[in-house]
Amino acid sequence: MNNYGVIDIGSNSVRLMLVKGEDKQKFVLTTGLAKGSLNGYLQPDSMNRTIDAIVNHCNHAKNEGVNDIFIFATEAVRSSKNNNEFIQMVKDATNIDLTLIPAEKEAEMGFYGAYTSGECLVLDIGGASTEIVVGNKDSIRYKKSVPIGIIRIMDNVKNGRDKLEYIRNMISAYGDIPKADNYYAIGGTAGSLVAINEELEPYDMNVTHNYELTLDIVNRWQNRFSKMTVEEIKNLKGIDKKRAEVIEGGTNLLYEIMKMLDITSIRVSENDNLEGFVKVYNPLRR
Repeated sequence: MNNYGVIDIGSNSVRLMLVKGEDKQKFVLTTGLAKGSLNGYLQPDSMNRTIDAIVNHCNHAKNEGVNDIFIFATEAVRSSKNNNEFIQMVKDATNIDLTLIPAEKEAEMGFYGAYTSGECLVLDIGGASTEIVVGNKDSIRYKKSVPIGIIRIMDNVKNGRDKLEYIRNMISAYGDIPKADNYYAIGGTAGSLVAINEELEPYDMNVTHNYELTLDIVNRWQNRFSKMTVEEIKNLKGIDKKRAEVIEGGTNLLYEIMKMLDITSIRVSENDNLEGFVKVYNPLRR
């Protein structure tokens, strides 16, 4: 099978990878599925927005002549108390069975999607969870998913928690992380920082892929975001306006993890858990 689509239902966005022969494209719609879910339940408005985005992606794929479509979901759905309701909503809207990814498999998917060579560390900052994986082409020697992400940071801060204290407390759960030869960041926060830093309009994966985000760049932007309103952030060149209210928390999280890892730079990879899903779950096998 040379033509297929994979849809990733994340905590903040719904992404489509469309593969037609040797050509690969990615599309993203921001829906904030995990917003307001600190009580353990996905909210009706968030679920409906997300279903609309999934249907939009499915229609896009079919209009491109792609009928083999696979859908998976991660932490926002995995940890919700009403995930059965949402899974049925996806089935009813698309007639496609959703694959619910366990936390450890989510970590593997990000790693195998981004892996290049040698000993690699792959950091995946999501909306409701963040994964760190270390390994090589033969084996993974460290992997851990921690339930912190850009949506959870925003919701906790709105509920009165100190942001940096919350972040530092949560990432302490990673414990001792092995050193690596290559460090990669996947997910919307890292790509968005590149887009803002380089004033990319429109977003250009040819620029963001393999871009070196230094600790100084990340620190400069977190300091700048802290002095800006959400409306001011929306006016920055390169920002996805729907990401404006969460980019500061994501940047804080990236900075604190880089400090924890004792690294001065990390490269951005546009190869991520969409490619990793195909490698780990092999849905193309017939």
